[in-house]
Amino acid sequence: MAAWKKRKIASEQHNAAMVAQAHCRGRAQRERYERMLLGEALRRLQGRVRMSRLRWEFGDKRVAATVLEAAVRRALRQLLDGKVREIERERERLEREMEDEAARLIQS
Repeated sequence: MAAWKKRKIASEQHNAAMVAQAHCRGRAQRERYERMLLGEALRRLQGRVRMSRLRWEFGDKRVAATVLEAAVRRALRQLLDGKVREIERERERLEREMEDEAARLIQS
């Protein structure tokens, strides 16, 4: 994949995260808004990429569409990996709190 396209997708991901953080209060609302913004940005990016350029780079439309699909999938996977790590940290924090609470109850 072209380096400019990778940079553009990363830039759009960052922009979506920053706008969502600025405009939304709750985590769930922020995540929904971020996903919506990223989806719009990726659709815009797909529209901006000319098939002739992709055909020149990769041979034909089918391969070009596959390349675009892979770019979108990779961007979404990165977004989801970040969310999974965030959820795991939250789960670990809750487990520690439960252990602390259990220890307090046992002591009293």
